[in-house]
Amino acid sequence: MFVPSGNITITLRTTSLADTTLFGTSSRNITVRNIPPTVQARFPISPLPSGVRCSLIVEAVDLDGEVSSYFIDLGDGNQTALLSNASSHAYREAGTYEVEVVATDNLGATGSATVTIVILNRPPRAAVSLPYWYGEQTQAVVLDAFNSSDPEGGGLTYAWNFGDGATGSGPVANHTYAAPAVYVVTLTVTDKHGGTSNATGQVTVLPPKEGSGNGSSLLTAAILVFLVVITAMYLVTQRRLAQQDGAQARKEVPGGRDPAAGQPRSEEE
Repeated sequence: MFVPSGNITITLRTTSLADTTLFGTSSRNITVRNIPPTVQARFPISPLPSGVRCSLIVEAVDLDGEVSSYFIDLGDGNQTALLSNASSHAYREAGTYEVEVVATDNLGATGSATVTIVILNRPPRAAVSLPYWYGEQTQAVVLDAFNSSDPEGGGLTYAWNFGDGATGSGPVANHTYAAPAVYVVTLTVTDKHGGTSNATGQVTVLPPKEGSGNGSSLLTAAILVFLVVITAMYLVTQRRLAQQDGAQARKEVPGGRDPAAGQPRSEEE
């Protein structure tokens, strides 16, 4: 049996066994202190990739009353008074966050609990503007990485390997090859947390045109046939790699959810 907190009066009455008309009473005022609520908080899954709902679980009990309100500091600058908002929160940046949950009972007493969650960085996506390019030896090759992106919205750095020993940096690559050949250009993008991703492009450099005649025409036709075959092989390989990467990404996210899918943000402002 729980007695409500506050000031109460206890009265003791004693009656004579020989004469029930004879009795005595004694009273005393006492103060019953309010018992604050107890709080437990946990994350069922940690670590989690950024962008995935954290599913915070909170349990609060008040033995001599009831829990009337909550306050949750999610550790990333977001705060809410609603448990539903906290349980559906998705962290946008990699890092370690300490979450504090405060429960207040009907008489103003508070209890709190803290829990830590680790958020993992998701690597960026590298993309070369043209998956294949061909031209003559005297032409400058211009490629860009503007289609590359970071799922967390951060900045990227760009590194190019042109396949002939030369390298470059920046979102735009401008390079002239010294010899005719088929080159594989590799783009590496890095996000602010050190996550990396690679993409490749194929550059076919043809000999410069000199004179004309059947021999030159046959050479040009042979090169074009070669380009068609190489390009087809490249596209098939890239498609298979993309399918494998997508399957692997789904395995790495708990529950098979796609972290790249947009999720509404429901925290109170």
